[in-house]
Amino acid sequence: EEEGISSPTRKNSGFINIGQLDPNGRGKKLFYDSLRIKGASDQLIKDVISSWRTQWDRHVHGLTRLGIYLDMNNITTNQLLSSNVQHIIIANWLSSMKYSNTHAAIKEARTAANMLFEVVGQSLPQKLIQLVMKEHIRESAKVISEEEIWHLDVLLEHLQNISKNRNLTQPKILAACLSSIIA
Repeated sequence: EEEGISSPTRKNSGFINIGQLDPNGRGKKLFYDSLRIKGASDQLIKDVISSWRTQWDRHVHGLTRLGIYLDMNNITTNQLLSSNVQHIIIANWLSSMKYSNTHAAIKEARTAANMLFEVVGQSLPQKLIQLVMKEHIRESAKVISEEEIWHLDVLLEHLQNISKNRNLTQPKILAACLSSIIA
């Protein structure tokens, strides 16, 4: 029985079914091995996973892709964690995903990698990774119409404050609002 309830649209977010991608549990193994190398007990690891609830599913998808990349390049978990060029390994991995994955999937994978390094207590230099991710973040950005409305609300509030100070009539306030929106 699965713990927690997850939204099916958010759960996979650009990733194919984890069972199809990783029947051997490579992402889970990468996570467990990384924390064991750092001295975490199995109970601690299980507690961390259970605290994430549905986030774990998204993290394990990204870690699965990282694990597959590491296997293809003959890099062990221990080598990844002890390397001085972890950020280059991660940047190469994210760059290699460019043509075979969606922008959202690559963002989720980057998040999973950052989460892994954060949990094991290692900082991952971000500048190179940010440069690789720039296109994916830009392409997957959503236009939020509420943001534009919020700006108009601020403008309306500002115009109302000015009108109170200058004793403007309602038609003049309306004309000022409309002309500022049109401009």
